[in-house]
Order: sequence, then C-alpha cells, then structure tokens
Amino acid sequence: MKIDWKHLFNWEISKVYRPVKAVQSGVHGYMVAVEYKFHGKEELFFSVEDERMYTTYVNPETAAHECYEAYVKHQERQMGRNVARVR
Repeated sequence: MKIDWKHLFNWEISKVYRPVKAVQSGVHGYMVAVEYKFHGKEELFFSVEDERMYTTYVNPETAAHECYEAYVKHQERQMGRNVARVR
C-alpha cells in the first residue's frame, strides 16, 4: 500500500450536497454528503429517532441544514484562501 503523503492532510472540499430525506437501516432521517478532493465522499446521517439531538437542535432537518451551511461556509473559506495563494 502506497501512502500519498502529498495529499494525506489535504481535506479540501470539492462539493457539498444539500440535505435530502433518506432511510438508513430502516431508520428515517436526513442525509448530508460532503465530497473531498482527495479523500472521497462522506455521508452524514441525522436520524429522526435520535433523541439526544433535540437538546441542541429543534429537529433532525434543522440539524442537517445547519451542518450543510457550516460545510458550505468552510468550502467558501477554502476557496478564498486558494485565490489568495494564487495572487
């Protein structure tokens, strides 16, 4: 197995997918997918049955939208840094 040392710590986001309704292992919820440039795709699942989430968020849909917005802001900051490096 060859390790790609150049991109090992580069978690640059290439795309963030909007929250969608999803079913995972028979549990309903919302899915947010984040695609990284060098590390593939990560899917975050916010379950309707997870009661611990209700202490912080109103519902899983709100949690998924806030997660989506956080990743979009993170991606925008990365793009801003990349533009500043080119200048």
